[in-house]
Formats: sequence, structure tokens, C-alpha cells
Amino acid sequence: MTTPALQADLPDTASPSREGVPARRERLTTILGAHTVTDFFSFLFIPILSVLEGRLDMSPREGAIILSTGAVCSGLVQPFVAWLGDRFDTRMLSPLALATAVISISLVGQATNFWHLFIIQVIGTAGIGAFHPAAAAAVGQLSGRKRSLGVSLFFFTGMAGGVLGNNLSPFMQRQFGLPNYIWLVIPGLVTALALAWAIRRVPHRHHTAAAQHLSWSEEESKARWFAIGVLYLGNVLRFTVNMMLVQLVIRWTEQAVLVRGGGRTHTRTPRERCPAQRTDAGAQCRSAWPAAACWPGRSCARTTKRRPSSRCPSSAHWRSWPSPTPPVPLTASGSCPCSCPRPSCWRSRRAWATPVSCRSRSPSPSGCSPTAPRWPRA
Repeated sequence: MTTPALQADLPDTASPSREGVPARRERLTTILGAHTVTDFFSFLFIPILSVLEGRLDMSPREGAIILSTGAVCSGLVQPFVAWLGDRFDTRMLSPLALATAVISISLVGQATNFWHLFIIQVIGTAGIGAFHPAAAAAVGQLSGRKRSLGVSLFFFTGMAGGVLGNNLSPFMQRQFGLPNYIWLVIPGLVTALALAWAIRRVPHRHHTAAAQHLSWSEEESKARWFAIGVLYLGNVLRFTVNMMLVQLVIRWTEQAVLVRGGGRTHTRTPRERCPAQRTDAGAQCRSAWPAAACWPGRSCARTTKRRPSSRCPSSAHWRSWPSPTPPVPLTASGSCPCSCPRPSCWRSRRAWATPVSCRSRSPSPSGCSPTAPRWPRA
């Protein structure tokens, strides 16, 4: 239990005091910064998944297994770690979990096959998930009467770390190579040590928590647990949609690289070009969750705003253009009016940008044939 001296340094939110506020703010800032670093590591995998698939000769199905397994491990471990923290009255599981995640994820460049990467992902994402319960509770405790603001800043700093991870991971892969990711263990462990210093003096619970819990009726306890269950289920559904969106962005980017390069199979070279095109998409998806839900429609709309190409004699071929003017629709038969080998011809915007691939190798007389959506980002 917390000693009286520490309770004076960290007053309970029910009777706030100005004593010890500077130290509280320093610890609160440290925990928020640690959350940025934690989510930075959690998003190192996603923008380079295509590179890892090419490097380790993995199929898209195996890549999807890697991502989904990470999400499951990160989510399932959190209730167990929270229970351990409550049972033993400690928050030190959070820095230990961060150190474990940092060491594991930094070894991504050392993996030589699917199972190596699978183990790295399981241990790393379990550590990422185990960081959050104690850290989020500590932020709420340190925020005093501004608990809602503190928790919102906690989530904001996590999103900022995700944006950094999405943007910097492809850059590091191109500039330094995957094996040099091992050097990320140094700043990661330094952050874990700083978190241990910041979180160890935070009371685990309010000194009135036990009495308050005993004062609840059985109906109120059931109602509270029901609310927790609803929130947990909602979070599961939210992350299900989020991971589906991540997979779609990855595969759309791979198709765009193939179309632009004129290839037909996902070899190692085009896969290494995917992260550069997917960086903006990942950053947009993590900048704000409400905007992330609208991003696919915005992206599709952007790719359908075209202007006539100077290299194509037909006005039915279009490049990206910010003008709101919709492109000229294709002919009634769905074919392109010319036989130009341009990689993509598009229907009108009102038809929700159903793509028609234009290839000189097509069996149709015009050289165009309807295909599956490709969504290249110009």
C-alpha cells in the first residue's frame, strides 16, 4: 500500500492539493512520452509488411496471420496484466512490458523465416498490450481533477507514436536496412527505465477505493461490469474494422506498384517499393480515428479526378488532378475509345470509380477489359 508520505506527494483526486504538482507533471509527461515510444514500436511492422513478405518469401495469407496474431496477443494480455497489477498492487509491469516489446520488435531484421517473425510479433505485441493498463491508470491518477484531459492526452500521444512509426519505418528500411533495426533497442530501453522511475511512485488506487467498492449494491456492481463488457466489445469491433482497413491499404498499394511497373507477380523488388507509397496512407489512418473511417472514400475520390494525358490521344485516360470536374465516362460498352497501353482507364466518378484496366495485351479489340479494382495512388 502507499505510504502517508507518498500520499502527501501524490494527493488523492478527491482532495486535490498543490503539493508535489511539479513532480507529478514530470512523471505524467514521462508516461505520455513513453506511450509515444510504445506505439512507435507497435507500428514498425505494418508499413514494411510487404518488404518482410518478399524478404522471407511469405504469402499474403501469412502476412495477414502476422498482423492478426499481433492484434489478438496485444488485446488478450491486457485484462490478465491488469488483474496482476490489482492483485499485487504494483505498476512495474508496465516498464517491464515495454522493455520486452522493445527487445523483441528490434529483432525484426534478424528473422529468417515466417516462424521467427511470428514469435517476434507475438512477444512484441504482448509487451505492447501489457504496457497500457498500468500506464493508463497512472495517467488518470496523476491528472487529478483533469482526469479526462489526461487520459485523452494519453491516447493522443499513442496516436502520434503510431504516425511516427508508420512514416519512419519505411525510411529506416530504405536508408539503413532491416538488420539495423536492432539499434532501436537503445532508445527503447532508455524509455523503459524512465518509465520505471516515473511510474513507481504513483499510488495504485485511491485510499478510499475499498470502502467505495463495498458500498456498491449488487445491482450497481453488475451494471458496472456490464458497461465494461460493452466497452470491451466495442473496442474489439473497432479494431476488427481497423485491421481490415490496414490489410486493404497494404494490398491496394501492392497492386498499384505492379500496375505502374507493368509486372504481374509480387517479386521482392516491387514489394520494397510499397512502403514508400503506403506511408501517407498509414499516417492518415493514424492521425485521427474519425478521419480514418472516411479515408478510403476520400482516397478513391482523389484517384478518380483526372485530366487528359498528354501522352494519350483519348480524353478517357486521366491523371490525378485536384479539379472537381469529373472525367469523361467510357463508352456504353465499357471499352476504351482508343488502344493506348496506358495502365488504367476509369469510368465516371458517379459510377464510384469502377476501374477498367487498359492493356495492349487484352483480348478485346480496343485493348481494354474490366478488371478488379486497383486503386493506384498517383
